[in-house]
Amino acid sequence: MSYKFLTLQESRFSMKKFVILLFALQLLSGKTIPGIYRHDRAESQYIALGAQPQFDCVGVFLNNDIPHGSCVLIGDRYVLSASHCFLELAYKQQTPIPAEYFVVFKGVKYSVKKITIPQPYIDSPMTGHCDLVLMELETPVTNVVPATTCKTFDELHADVTGIGFGVSGPADKPGLVTLQGKKIGGENVIDTLFGFVRNNLPTMMYCDFDHPTNKACNKIGSSTPRDLEYVCGGGDSGGGLFRKTATGWELVGICATLISNPEELNATGYYGMVMGWTRVSAFADWIDANMK
Repeated sequence: MSYKFLTLQESRFSMKKFVILLFALQLLSGKTIPGIYRHDRAESQYIALGAQPQFDCVGVFLNNDIPHGSCVLIGDRYVLSASHCFLELAYKQQTPIPAEYFVVFKGVKYSVKKITIPQPYIDSPMTGHCDLVLMELETPVTNVVPATTCKTFDELHADVTGIGFGVSGPADKPGLVTLQGKKIGGENVIDTLFGFVRNNLPTMMYCDFDHPTNKACNKIGSSTPRDLEYVCGGGDSGGGLFRKTATGWELVGICATLISNPEELNATGYYGMVMGWTRVSAFADWIDANMK
C-alpha cells in the first residue's frame, strides 16, 4: 500500500569542528525537500529492506484518512510517533483524540484513543525538544509483533536501519524525488548524540548521508557510507530507527527532523544532509510510566 504525505519538519544544518548549530525549525505542508537512497543502488533494494517482517511494526498515522507521518507499534495498544505530526494538539497532554485519527499496520486501520506528549514539547513546540508522542489505541493490534524499545545508552556509532513511508528517489537527482509513500528501509550510523538533555542524557541522535565517492559531503563521523546508506524524508516523521542486537532487533529512535542546506542541495543533491532521531532510551522511563 502506498500513501501520499503532507507534512515534513525541516531545519538547517552546519558543522564546524564537530559542533552542530541548529537553526529555526519549521513545519511545512504540501512540500517535500529531502531524498532517500544512494544513486548507485536500486530502489528495490531499499523497498526489500523495509518489507522485512521485523519492521512490520512500522505503520502510518492518519488524520482524517490523510497520511501525516509514520509510527511504530511498541505494545499491542501503544504506538510511538513524532509530536510535530500532532502540532495542533501539542498544548493538550493526555487529551481525547478526534475520531478521525488512526494508525495503519499491515493494511488494518486502528482508532487512536489518546495521545501523551512530553512536557518540554508542549511548553515550546517550535524548539523541537522531545519530539515524541505516545498513542493509545482503542483496540489492540493482533497481527503485528511490537518493537522492543532500547533501554541502554550505548547507541553511539551503532549500525542502524531506518524505516518509514516517506518520499523516495535517487540522492543525486532531486527532481526525481517524489511523494510515493512507499515503505522504504535504509542504513546509516549514529554519528553523534546532541540536543536537549533529559536525565543527563542527550535526547537526539544524528546521522549524515555519506556520498559513495565524494568524501567532502561528510559532516560527522566516518565518511564511508553503508551499502544501503540513506537519509529520511517527508512522510518518514515518526518512523523507527532500529539496530540489531544479540537478542534481536530493537527500536532506538523516532524520526524527528531533516537538517539541510539549500546550497548543498544544488551542489551535491541530498548527500551531506543530516537526519535527527529522538532517542528512545532517553525516554524509557516516560514511555513505561505512560503505558498501562
